Amino acid sequence: MFHGPRLRFTIHAVDVQRQLSMPIATSEDEAEMRAQFKEICKKMPHMHVELYDGAAIIDERQPNASFH
Repeated sequence: MFHGPRLRFTIHAVDVQRQLSMPIATSEDEAEMRAQFKEICKKMPHMHVELYDGAAIIDERQPNASFH
């Protein structure tokens, strides 16, 4: 298991009912993570997904929310 420093930007899959949040992508590149976040939201509209900058949520999509 890797125990190095946390990367700045992370995308989490969230299960509100079970109160779980699991990182599914990480990077130091904000533009890369925003693009990946957008792609995940389009391909998996059933997922609750959050984009973090460190510990702060900077974007979030609820399941089946409209996304443009």
